Amino acid sequence: GVVCLSQKLFLWRVLNGELLRDTHRAQGFFSHPLTLAYVAGIAFFLQLALVLGNKTKSTTEKVLFSSGLVGAFLMIYTSNSRTVQVAVMLLGLTTMAMATKKVKQVTAVALIGGVLLTVFPNNNISRRLSKTFDKIESADTLEQIQESFPRVGFWRTHVALIKDRPILGHGVH
Repeated sequence: GVVCLSQKLFLWRVLNGELLRDTHRAQGFFSHPLTLAYVAGIAFFLQLALVLGNKTKSTTEKVLFSSGLVGAFLMIYTSNSRTVQVAVMLLGLTTMAMATKKVKQVTAVALIGGVLLTVFPNNNISRRLSKTFDKIESADTLEQIQESFPRVGFWRTHVALIKDRPILGHGVH
């Protein structure tokens, strides 16, 4: 989370061992921001389970697990991945529907905070989300939607990559 926040603030990344100053999307030490976002999306819910799970935690464990949760949130936010942000919000709503009262309260606060940070400030994410919904609303057919989103091919490729190596992925660069 700290690395991603510094990448977002100071516009840097590492590629093939070389320090570059050319990006506005954090990617950690992965080859692409979406890889970071996918990993962070999974880590977010694992950390949430650790924070809310076992009731007999020491103060140190609570601080570590909560820090991990905040770090995963920072990774998701700084990756600027609309897909992962929406997926995390939808999974958060599902968690709320199936959870105990305490978990529902914590999840609700996290979701409200995430929505507020994503939608309301005039930032790259809110502009991209608005553009996405504008394109969908103005399209008359499914073909027009697909033409408006060349990323569909990119997503298909990612699905193929995940199927190829679902556990370890294609590596860290």
